[in-house]
Amino acid sequence: KKSFGKLGIATEDITAELMWVPVNEGREVKLAWQVYLVPSLTADYWMIRIDANTNKKIAESNFTVYCSWDAYDASHTHHEAEHLFYENIETPKSFFNWQSNSPSLVNTANYRVIPFPAESPIHPGGAPTVVSNPWNLAGGNAVTLGWHSNGTTDYTSSRGNNVWAKEDRDGNNNTTGASAVSTTSPDPLNFDFVPNFTITPIQVSPVQNQQFNITNLFYWNNIIHDLTYNYGFTEVAGNFQSNNLGRGGLGNDAVNADAQDGGGTNNANFSTPSDGSSGRMQMYLWSGSPQKDGDVDNGVVLHEFTHGISNRLTGGPALSGCLQNTEQMGEGWGDYFCIMATQDWANSTLNDGATKPRAIGNYVSGQGVNGGGIRQYKYCTNMSTNPLTYTNVSTAAIPHGIGAVWCTILWDMTWNIIQQTGVINPNIFDANAPGGNSIALKLVMEGMKLQPCSPGFVDGRDAILAADQILYNGAYHCAILQAFARRGVGTDASQGSSDSRSDQIVGFSTVESKLLVTQNVTQQEENAEVVYTNKVTAGSCGNIVNYLLTDTLPSNVTYVSGGTYNSVSRVVSFPVNITSGNSQLYSFTVRINNGTYFPPVNLFEDNVPNSSISSGWQATSTTSTNWVSDNAISYSPPYAYFSGNPDVTSDERLLTTADIALGATPPNLSFWNWFVSESSYDGGVVEISTNGGTSWSDIGASNFITGGYTGIMDGSTLLSGRPAFTGNSYGFKKSVVNLGPYANQNVRFRFRFTTDEGTNLIGWRIDDIAVKKTAVVEITSNLYNAGNKKVNVSDTFTLILPAPTSCTPLTIVNQPSSVTGCVNNSVALSANISGTNPAYQWQVSTTGCAGTFTNIAGATSAILNLNNLSLAQNNEVYRVVAQNSCPSNITSACITLLVNEAAGITSQPVDIALCEGQSATFTTAASTSTVNYQWQLSADGGASWTNIASATNPSLVLNNITAAMNGNQYQALITDNCTNLSTNAATLTVNQPVSINIQPAPASACRGENKQFTVDAQGLSITYQWQMSANNGTTWSNITDDAVYSGTLTNTLSVTGTQLSMNGNLFRAVVTGDPCGSVNSDEVSLTVNPDPVVTLNATNSAINPSLQSVVTALVSPSGNYAYAWLNNNTLVSGANGSSYSATVDNLGSIRAIALNQTTGCTDTSDILGLGALQSTVLFIYPNPSNG
Repeated sequence: KKSFGKLGIATEDITAELMWVPVNEGREVKLAWQVYLVPSLTADYWMIRIDANTNKKIAESNFTVYCSWDAYDASHTHHEAEHLFYENIETPKSFFNWQSNSPSLVNTANYRVIPFPAESPIHPGGAPTVVSNPWNLAGGNAVTLGWHSNGTTDYTSSRGNNVWAKEDRDGNNNTTGASAVSTTSPDPLNFDFVPNFTITPIQVSPVQNQQFNITNLFYWNNIIHDLTYNYGFTEVAGNFQSNNLGRGGLGNDAVNADAQDGGGTNNANFSTPSDGSSGRMQMYLWSGSPQKDGDVDNGVVLHEFTHGISNRLTGGPALSGCLQNTEQMGEGWGDYFCIMATQDWANSTLNDGATKPRAIGNYVSGQGVNGGGIRQYKYCTNMSTNPLTYTNVSTAAIPHGIGAVWCTILWDMTWNIIQQTGVINPNIFDANAPGGNSIALKLVMEGMKLQPCSPGFVDGRDAILAADQILYNGAYHCAILQAFARRGVGTDASQGSSDSRSDQIVGFSTVESKLLVTQNVTQQEENAEVVYTNKVTAGSCGNIVNYLLTDTLPSNVTYVSGGTYNSVSRVVSFPVNITSGNSQLYSFTVRINNGTYFPPVNLFEDNVPNSSISSGWQATSTTSTNWVSDNAISYSPPYAYFSGNPDVTSDERLLTTADIALGATPPNLSFWNWFVSESSYDGGVVEISTNGGTSWSDIGASNFITGGYTGIMDGSTLLSGRPAFTGNSYGFKKSVVNLGPYANQNVRFRFRFTTDEGTNLIGWRIDDIAVKKTAVVEITSNLYNAGNKKVNVSDTFTLILPAPTSCTPLTIVNQPSSVTGCVNNSVALSANISGTNPAYQWQVSTTGCAGTFTNIAGATSAILNLNNLSLAQNNEVYRVVAQNSCPSNITSACITLLVNEAAGITSQPVDIALCEGQSATFTTAASTSTVNYQWQLSADGGASWTNIASATNPSLVLNNITAAMNGNQYQALITDNCTNLSTNAATLTVNQPVSINIQPAPASACRGENKQFTVDAQGLSITYQWQMSANNGTTWSNITDDAVYSGTLTNTLSVTGTQLSMNGNLFRAVVTGDPCGSVNSDEVSLTVNPDPVVTLNATNSAINPSLQSVVTALVSPSGNYAYAWLNNNTLVSGANGSSYSATVDNLGSIRAIALNQTTGCTDTSDILGLGALQSTVLFIYPNPSNG
C-alpha cells in the first residue's frame, strides 16, 4: 500500500493499494490498484479501481449522495454512476485527529435536545428539553457501549461508538472541528446548552447555539442507529460502528457528522462507502434571518442517515453502488424513515394516516408546522391529499420526485397493516411488539436486504412481499399488495428497465394468478391421445374475473375435445373466473397425427455442465471482462455461460470453433437466455458464420421463431442501430431460431455482448444451447387478464413415439377410487386404461352405482375435470366407458364424489385478563364438526407461532397461569380437507394479585398524641379500607373519616388525639386490587399510655442566703422517669434528678418536668412559688463580695 500524502488537494492521504478485486459479481478477480481520494474542496468521496495489467479503469464510485431540500422538484446528484462490486480487503488508514480523554465508563449523560420523536423546534414536543440516558429507549445489543465509548476509550464530548459529531465551519471535511463537550466530567456527563433560535446558530458564547446544535446532531444520529439496529441494521448487516464487538461486519466506520458545514448552504448530504469505511454526514446552514441550522431539523438528519442504511442493505454491505439507477428509491426510504421516526406513535390513532398528513423539511425551509413541506404533496393515505401513483414517476423530479412516490406507497402500506392488526405499537423501538407500524418498518428493512442491486418499484414491492412471507408467513400479503396496487404498482404493473423512468406499465390490480400445464403422459404414440390439464389458481387478494386461457395447437396434433376450439387459429380457449384462494382445472385432448414421428437429429448440444467453458467454444474480449461459466443463475443447474457488464467499452464474444453441417432440413437453434443490462447501450446479439469464422453476420431478427431481440442498440455503441437482447429479460426466456435459410451450409455461431462506458448492471447468461430436433408435441399455455394482458405462461412437451404395429385390447390398469373435493374448487377424475388408442366417454349417475348413468357432454378424454364444485354434487357417482378399434370395450368401476364445504369460524377466541394462579380458557368454534384444531402460542407479539402440544380441542385450558405468561397470544388453526383457517389472536393478561411490601407497625402513644399507620402495596387499581377491632380481633369494623380518623381510604391512617379508651385497639388495612381481590395487612395494636402526674414538695417556701429549699418531684404512677427543672421558665442546667436544691438565686417560680422513659409520656408540675424570708440579720450576699 502506497501513500502519496494529501498533495494539497485532499483532506485525507491519497492511497493506492494493490489488491485482488472481484468483478463480474464476484465470479472472477483481477489484480487492481484501489485508489482512495477525498478532495478537500468538495464533499466527494471517491474510490477508483485501475486494472494493474492494462491500466484501464475497472470502476469508480463517489459515495456521496447530494440532496437539495429547498423545493419539491429539486434534484440531487448521484456521482456514483457505476456499480462497485468489491469487498474491502483492508480498511483504509484513518488520518483523523482522534483527540479524547478517558474517564471511567459513562453511566449517565444528560442532553438538551429536540427530543424524540419531535421533528424540529416548531413541531409538537420540539421545545429543547433535557433527556437522560436516551440509549435506554432501545436497550439490548444496540447500546452495549452506550453513546460515549468505543470499548477502549470513553469520551466526554459528542463522540462515541456510532458517531462523531463536530462543526466543520471551514468546510475542510476534516475531523479537527470542535465537538460539543460535557460541562461536567467524568460521570455524569451534561450537554445542557440552552439555545436561542432568534440569533445566529453558530454563536458559541454567550448563547451556546453551536454546542446545542452539535449535541442535537449527535443525539439523533445515535437515535436512528439504535432504532434501526433493533430492526436489523446490525453489525453483520453493515451498520456504522467503530467497534463491532465481535458480532460480524468490519467495524471502524462510525459516522463522521459535520455540523454547520461551510461547504454549502440549503443542503445536506451523506457519503456511504462500503462496510469498514466511515460514513460522512454533512449538514448545512439555511437561508433566513437568522439562518436556520439543519442540525436541529431532525427529519433532515434522519433522511440523510437513511441513505447510509439503504446503500449498505441493498446488495449487501460490501457494495455501496446499487442505488444509482434512475428508478431507485433511496430518497423514498429517506423520507419514510423520517416520518416513521418522528411520528408520535404513543398518541396516534388508527385513522391518522388519512386525517393527519405529514410534510417534511418545514423548519429548514422556513415554513410553519402546517406548511406543505418540500415535497409536492404531503404524505397521506387520502388520495385527494396525495394523488401520487406510479404514473408520476415518468415526470417526477429525479430523484426526489421518484422517491416521494415510493414513500407514499410505503406510508399507505404502513397504515394498511395498522388497520389489519388494529394495533399501533406506541414504542417503535420495540421491534417485536405487536403493532402494524413496527411490522411495516421491519418489512421495509428486510425488503432492502432481499431486493436486487439496481431495484425498481416492482423489485422493491416483490422484496417486501418476500419479507412478509419469511417473517410472518404471508400474514400481511394483501395489505401490502393493496397499498401498492392503489398507487399503480399492482400485479399487472411492470417496471421495465429499472434504469428508465418512462417504460413502466402502471397497474392497479390485486389479482394474482398461477398457471401450470401438465399432461397425462410424458410420451405417446402416433394416433394416440394426450390430455393436457391447466391448473389456474387465484391468489388470496382478489377474484379472477373474465380471464382467458389459451393454448395454440402445434401442427402435429389434432384437436379432440375440451374448451372452445377455433379451427382457423388452432387456439383452444377457456374463460376463467375463480374466487380468491381457489383453483380450477381446464383440460383439453389432442391426438398425435400419423407420420409426425421421426428419429432424433442432434447436430450440437451444450447444457453447460462444468465450471469452465466446454470444449468447442472460444471466449474473447477486448477488455478484462470475458465469458465464463458460473453457477450463480442457470436455467438447468448447475451452470450457465455468463458475460459480465462492465462500465467501460467492451466487446465479449463466445463462439463455436468447429463447423456444423446443417443439411437440407436443418434443426432449429435453441437456447435459454437471461439478461439485465442498460437498455439500448449494453446488449447481446447472435451471429453466424458460413465461412469458418472469417466473417460474421447477424443471425437475423426475422429468423427468430420465439424469444427474439428486445430492443435496438444506440448509435453510439459497438452494435449501432442493431436489434439486440438489451434491458431486462425478467428471468430466463427460450429463444428459437429458424436455420432454414442456412440449409446445406456449414455454420458457426457466436454470442456477442457489448457494453459502453457508464452504467453497469449485470450482464447476459446463456444456457442449454442446442441445434437439434426431436419429435415432440410442444404446448404453451397463456393466461390473459380482463385487459388482454398476458399474466402467466406455462409450457410442457410430450415425446412422440412411433405408431404401434398391432392393436392391443383395452384393460383397466387400476380401478379409480372415490374422490373428495371442496365447494368452489375442482377435482380431476382419471382413467388408467391401457391398450391401443382408447376412446373415452365419462358418465354420471345421481342415483348411485346401481342407478342410471348418462353421458357427460364433451367428457371424452382420459381425464374429467369437475370445476366449481357445489354441495349438490355430493355423492354423485361417475364412471368411464372406453373402446377401441380392435375392437374392445371396457367400463370402469363407479367413482363416488364427496363434496365438502369449507368450515367457517363461528366463534373467535377473545382476550382474557385473569389473576396469577387462576385458570384461563380460550374457546373457538367452527361451522362443521369434522375439523381439526391446533392451538398455537406466540410470545413475541404475533411475530412467530409455535404449536402447543396436545392442544387439539376447541377449547384451550391453561391451568395455574403465571406472570411469565402475561402478554402471550393464542390462536387456533382450524383445518380439514377444505379448510385452512386461523382464528384471531387472543391475548392473555396475567394480573398480579395484590401484595403488601411494607406492613403497618404497632404504635404507642401518649394520651392526646397523634399517630399514623402506613401500609405499602403493589397491584392494579389498588384501593384501601382501614378497619379497627376493639375486642382483640374478634370482630372488625370499617373506619370512616371523622374528627379522630383521617386517610381511612388511603395507605396511611392518621389518628388524631389518642384517648385511653383506644388502648389495646387493633388496626389493619384491607387492600383491594382489580381484578384480583383483596388482602389484609398485619393486625397491629395501638397502645395509649396515661400521662404521669407531677406534684412538688418543698422543704421551705421562703428562703434567705443562709437557708435553702429542697424541692422534690413526686410522680405517679411510679416508673422510670427522667427529670428537668424550670426556674422562672428557664431550663436549669444540670438539674436532672427528682429533687432540686433552690437558693436565693432561684427565687420565683419553680416547675418540674417528668418523662416516662418507657412510654415517652411527660407531665409538667404546677408552679411552686419560692419567696424571700424576712430577717433582722444583715446578709452580705454574695460573700465574699466586692461591694
